[in-house]
Amino acid sequence: MCVHSAVSRASSRIFLLQSRDIFRNLAFEACLYLDREGTRQADRTTDLLLWRSNPCVVIGRFQSPWKECCVDLLHENGWSLARRQSGGGAVYHDDNNLNISFMASRQDLDRRKCMEFLQDTLRTLHPTKLFHVGERYDLWLADDENSKPFKISGSSSRLGSNAAYHHCTLLCKSNLSHLSAVLSATFKTLQTKATASVRSPVVNLGVDVEKVQEAVVESSIAWLAHKHVGSPEPLIIRISEGCEQEHVDPARFTRTLNEFQSWSWINGASPAFHLDLSEFEPKLSRFGLFRLDCGRGGVVQSVSLSEQTVEDGRFQGYVHALSTALAGMECRRYAWYGPLDQFCAQWLLQHAEWRNEYELLVNSLRRLSDRL
Repeated sequence: MCVHSAVSRASSRIFLLQSRDIFRNLAFEACLYLDREGTRQADRTTDLLLWRSNPCVVIGRFQSPWKECCVDLLHENGWSLARRQSGGGAVYHDDNNLNISFMASRQDLDRRKCMEFLQDTLRTLHPTKLFHVGERYDLWLADDENSKPFKISGSSSRLGSNAAYHHCTLLCKSNLSHLSAVLSATFKTLQTKATASVRSPVVNLGVDVEKVQEAVVESSIAWLAHKHVGSPEPLIIRISEGCEQEHVDPARFTRTLNEFQSWSWINGASPAFHLDLSEFEPKLSRFGLFRLDCGRGGVVQSVSLSEQTVEDGRFQGYVHALSTALAGMECRRYAWYGPLDQFCAQWLLQHAEWRNEYELLVNSLRRLSDRL
């Protein structure tokens, strides 16, 4: 059933998103933010969004997926990879991880106070535990003053001219084995100037996610009433999957959802990177250092050979010709198979004497393509 409310902007709102689709939830958050950002009149209300997701990894706006997560494991398990519009590091979501977004005017959003509100709420669930808001506006949990603290919540923000939001994850009873396994680099030799995640020891809160969400909603009603004295009571709005367009601009939501699901956003927005092709074919190292360079936008720039140990110039010529054949190709899974097959068919007919050596390089590129 679709839930529709005529919302007065005098009221703060608590949105409970029922979808488990990470792309729909991120798209709704983005559209709600843009609605506020485009409002010329002062909006002193606060919106909260709460949602959960099916297993997935969400990387920051300026991150590389192949550096931040194990794409192989995502493919193997059928998990999604998403890129959000805020910065920060990579996070793992599942159904036992609660996501919370605080949205307000730029001048009213206080990230530390948002996390302190969450800290106070969690203390009611674990009165004997110690909670601490870190310098990065993350949340830490310790058994007592002498115990090592563990992170239970990471956060990131987007700050616009008129509006801003601060969102965080909250590990309730997430699968930490999956988290640890999937938040590891796909390619060991990949080098990039992309934003790197700051790794921290994590632990679950140990409380059912439904109970945590209930506590956050209950506490936020009182918190928002105190924050906006004299304003109407906050509205609680449940949004079923497929009904998001009733609360934000429908056309914008559709465009944003399509963009967030696209390869050009998830992978193509990655910063430039390079890697050593001997990672995929160790025998290549005896000929020198083979390097693949990819530019921003997830496209191949070049394949090069340095520190060459083979004096025959034909090998360098082969590398140059192969680089030309792949230049401009997108870093999509299996996308290089056709061009590589076509190149080999033409080249090897004329240079059969180096066939085994040439195929080592091509095979390394095929194996890399399998894992994009």
